[in-house]
Amino acid sequence: GELVVLSIVVAILSSFVAMTTISRLHRRHLFRWQSLMWMFAFGISMGAGIWSMHFTAMLAMQMPVDIGYDWPLTLLSLLVAIAFTGLGAAPLRHGGSLEGGRLLAMGCIVGLGIAAMHYTGMAAMRMDAGMVYSPAWVAVSVFVAMAASTAALWVANHLRGAAVFSEMRIKSLSSIIMGLAVTGMHFTAMLGTSFYFSPSRQALSPTADAHWLAMALAIVVALGQGSILIFAALDEAREARRASQEQLRLNQALKDVLGILNSSATLDDRLHRVLQSVLSHSWLGLEPKGSIFTLEDGGLRMRASQGMGELQTRCAHVPAGRCLCGRAAAQGSPIIKPHLDEAHDIRIEGMLDHGHCVLPLKIEGRVFGVLNIYLPAGGALSTGQMSFLEGVAEALAQALAREADMDRVRLLETVIAQLPDAVFVADADGRIIYANEACGHFYHVAHASMMHAYAYKVASGVDDGQLPVILKQLQDGRPWSGEVELDGPDGGRWVRRLVAPINDGQCFVCMDHDITEERQQREHLQHIQRLDSLGILAGGIAHDFNNLLTAILGNAALAERKAREHGLDMDRYFSHIVASSEKAASLCRQMLAYSGKGNFVIQPLNLSDEVEKITELLEVSISKHVAMQFHLEKELPLINADASQMQQVIMNLVINASEAIGDQAGVINISTGRATLDQGYLEQTVCGEGLSPGEYVFLEVSDNGCGMDEQTRKRVFDPFFTTKEHGHGLGMSAILGIVRSHNGTMRVYSEPGRGSSFKLLLPVPEQNLEMESGQRSVEQERVPVDGLVLIADDDESIRETAAVVLGELGFDTLMACDGQECLDLYRQFQDRICGVLLDMTMPRMDGYACYRELRRINPEVRVILSSGYTEHEITARLAGKGFSGFLQKPYRPESLMELAARAFAA
Repeated sequence: GELVVLSIVVAILSSFVAMTTISRLHRRHLFRWQSLMWMFAFGISMGAGIWSMHFTAMLAMQMPVDIGYDWPLTLLSLLVAIAFTGLGAAPLRHGGSLEGGRLLAMGCIVGLGIAAMHYTGMAAMRMDAGMVYSPAWVAVSVFVAMAASTAALWVANHLRGAAVFSEMRIKSLSSIIMGLAVTGMHFTAMLGTSFYFSPSRQALSPTADAHWLAMALAIVVALGQGSILIFAALDEAREARRASQEQLRLNQALKDVLGILNSSATLDDRLHRVLQSVLSHSWLGLEPKGSIFTLEDGGLRMRASQGMGELQTRCAHVPAGRCLCGRAAAQGSPIIKPHLDEAHDIRIEGMLDHGHCVLPLKIEGRVFGVLNIYLPAGGALSTGQMSFLEGVAEALAQALAREADMDRVRLLETVIAQLPDAVFVADADGRIIYANEACGHFYHVAHASMMHAYAYKVASGVDDGQLPVILKQLQDGRPWSGEVELDGPDGGRWVRRLVAPINDGQCFVCMDHDITEERQQREHLQHIQRLDSLGILAGGIAHDFNNLLTAILGNAALAERKAREHGLDMDRYFSHIVASSEKAASLCRQMLAYSGKGNFVIQPLNLSDEVEKITELLEVSISKHVAMQFHLEKELPLINADASQMQQVIMNLVINASEAIGDQAGVINISTGRATLDQGYLEQTVCGEGLSPGEYVFLEVSDNGCGMDEQTRKRVFDPFFTTKEHGHGLGMSAILGIVRSHNGTMRVYSEPGRGSSFKLLLPVPEQNLEMESGQRSVEQERVPVDGLVLIADDDESIRETAAVVLGELGFDTLMACDGQECLDLYRQFQDRICGVLLDMTMPRMDGYACYRELRRINPEVRVILSSGYTEHEITARLAGKGFSGFLQKPYRPESLMELAARAFAA
């Protein structure tokens, strides 16, 4: 039993030494015989160990006959084991690896070798007995041998880079598993062996005592394995010492290079000295020849060389992509050639064979040049030598990059110095550390006195409240820009200032550009534009109001005449007066909306109904020579729109059509309808981009007037554009703005002499709001009310009219002509007053101040505000102050009655 254990120990020890030796085999050797030596050592450690395990196990056999061995065959089995195991490790030598199919193939070869060793050793036995092998067990033993060998090589491949005495846990565990596997292969083979007595077989001399022979064999194996292990450790230590010495030399050499590059000499001088320093180290094993190129204008220019001979002229300029140096620059990657070959585009007659190491001088992907070093023919660079040359290349690249940065800095300084604008840099404390020459003239100070002065004193113009805002933005890493005014001996000047943080906020740069003249020109241009715009707008307003007021005054005169004739048909004329007055009020609201002070009231509308509502007004607004024809679809889908805006659009389109016809007889067609529009049609409209295809309602106004040419059509929607001597109305740009605000679009058709057609297209909502079936009159909603209402308005007629209207509802009234009187009356009759009707524009105290005081007296006070401005304009100034209602002047009595009944009822 002890011999079986001894055989297992021998197998484990052999596996451990083999795993340890593999790292020496794997390293890159300078000489081929070194790798062959370590491959042989691996074969001895693994193969001889397995062979020793085999014979130790054989000696453990208890046989009834004497056993001897044929020593030539025994030695042959040893050689087979050594040769096959050494061959299996061959792919790992000199930096190789065992993976995939190669690993499987080598595992099978080594396994067959081990099986061959076993059965050769069995054949070397001499005894008075014969042996019979079971084919099945033989196959199993061979399979076990190949599997164990493959596993051993797989472990060896993963440990190929480990040091001799590193990864001890993995090596020990792997060795135990491999030792047991190899021993298992042996005993598996023995299970398939049957012995039979054969007196005819000739036995050799009996073997010496098995125990002593096994012990001797184990000692020899242990001594051999120990010698290999010690030799591997010494070789590793020697290599480490040699690598350390080489690294010290390389570090010192690289330090010398950095010292040269950091000197104050010119760039060319530094490059020459660096090249001489690199080539002077004989221990690098380099040829005393080389060159340094810089990348300029897409090609390489030789800046330093040594030992180049005729090539110094031939290679003075190398195009990018040509020869080894040009290719390395173009590719941005090193090129190493051990021999002269066809890749050398540039050569001279009689050039001897040599090698090259060409390294690009590159930083962050940008190539600045190349370093070209000559190598002996067939020579190779060690890892340390290659690392040193790469370090030199990186140092050269950094030096060239710094030089390029300095060139850019010098160029930038030259450019900044020539700028007429003031540019200066200040540190984090606000002291100026750089200023261009223009600063002295710009700020009217001596240039020398600016250095280290505080920036806010030199470049004034920022008030005390603005300075913290600027500093906060700079501290947050954000630039600040704005226009500031500077004082000077010639008066104030305006400058456009930009202040931005630089160098991670440690400094900031300030740039000032004089915009005094530009500002004056801009203000002058804006003044002219305002005058032109107001002139055009005033003319349009006057024209429209003259039309409306003519109708009002004419109907009033007719009403007065009829009244004198016993009051016949008075209702008809008074209705015209009311309608015209409402249209005038609507136009006022449109002007407020167009100026940005209005507010749309969106509600469901039938576009045909809106046309019918203003038919009479349209008839009195156009030429008497023009006839109108209506083609209105009654059952139109409802759209969501502002009624007054839509009516204003219709009226302006009709008036424009009438003026296009002029004094000639003509026809204006007004049509409404519905259409399903696709994307292609919408893209052909004026502002159809971004609109969705679907159901639309259209209004089309067409005439047979003068029409427009192409140039006029292109400008018809420009603001304030007109073809008339005196423009009027809101203009087509305003019409387009109203249509766009309702998510609609327009399409224009026109030809000179053949008339024009303007088509409005407004989308139909998916879910139309239902209109109320009918409107209840104020009388139907009227509920019994009483109480005292305070009316505050500076217009006596409005006060009296409001008192009459409120009196019809059942309210008593008090009247005040200004805000102060309103407050006095409210304090006196506060207990009886149920509400206040308050005008916003009054003398002494306006409605805003009066409203605030009323709320201080009674936070629950009920107030209806009234103004000629829109509700949006009023509520913007009273944000957060709740009130009971709002009436925009002019208002109808019914509106006041309805709102008062709702707001002031108990």
